[in-house]
Amino acid sequence: MGLLFKRLVSRLFSLLIFTAFKKFAEDIKDDTFVALLLKPIESFITFCTLYLAVNQLKFPLDVVMWHRTKSKLQVTIGDCIDKIFLFLIILSIFWIILRIIDFIAHVLKYKASLTNNKADDQLIPF
Repeated sequence: MGLLFKRLVSRLFSLLIFTAFKKFAEDIKDDTFVALLLKPIESFITFCTLYLAVNQLKFPLDVVMWHRTKSKLQVTIGDCIDKIFLFLIILSIFWIILRIIDFIAHVLKYKASLTNNKADDQLIPF
């Protein structure tokens, strides 16, 4: 059930983002955009859901992993998990941004292929 919900929400979220690019990509179908963004948005939803679920735990997250007496520094398992999930969430956001850039490049290549000038066909990938 959760996997179906994740797939449905990621598809709806990608279609919502596509509406922002609708005027830019008039001739391109939304299937291309959804196909590019489906996996990154699914991973973002997965990481956020797991982060919220793990933060509901109390006992294992409060265990001190590393303790330093002079500077009163204590590192708990919860602190480490927070940093790991923050890294994974930021990584998935960058993955989404890179896929949006790939879509923009796809649209520009399509528009360049419609012209007779071959210089723009070579300039777009650069």
